[in-house]
Amino acid sequence: HSLYGGPGTTEFSFSYVSSPRAETNRGYLVSKCNHRGGGSRGKEFLGAAYQRLGTVEIHDHADAVRHLREKPYFDGTRVAITGSSYGGYASAMCIMKHPDAFQVACNSSGVTDWRNYDTIYTERYMRTPQANPEGYKLGSAMNYVDRFQGHMLILHGMVDDNVHPNNAFQLIEAVEAAGKHFHIEVRFYANAGHGGFRSGSALRNEFFDRHLKPYNN
Repeated sequence: HSLYGGPGTTEFSFSYVSSPRAETNRGYLVSKCNHRGGGSRGKEFLGAAYQRLGTVEIHDHADAVRHLREKPYFDGTRVAITGSSYGGYASAMCIMKHPDAFQVACNSSGVTDWRNYDTIYTERYMRTPQANPEGYKLGSAMNYVDRFQGHMLILHGMVDDNVHPNNAFQLIEAVEAAGKHFHIEVRFYANAGHGGFRSGSALRNEFFDRHLKPYNN
């Protein structure tokens, strides 16, 4: 299930959902976790990610997978993560920082370095790059390319005025510089803005099925 992963958000709540998930019909087990830095758990929980976006919340999603690996119904060798915007950033960070937990990721419209994003949002949680250089360094996806082992699909709109396409360009350049270009597939949408790509879901599903081969295939 697509995650967001940003500060102040809640990934799931305890409520009954009657409609079936399309992913389960294709052979996938779907899971979500509420990470530190998220909402509805008090100030200490929310403040855990302050000045260090891309650290504790990413670690929590990886730990959720490690916990699930202990269950007999979970195949820890075929795990995918997907998200858009902050969720695209979280997906990219998860697969690069925690290659033991994630094998496939879809990064849709994702930030890759907080120095590339608008100050109204970023400085609320990270302060300025001058005041928090270590936090910005730790939050840059390009710094973890050397760990990257799995497969990532990158989707981005060329007229995205929220998360600039340069975020994708920089990540692709870093992956290629590391000699790992065969680990990524990329689709840019010429006239698309921030997310909502017409073929995005179909591309992601095909990418996941090809690399993970769910049981129903």
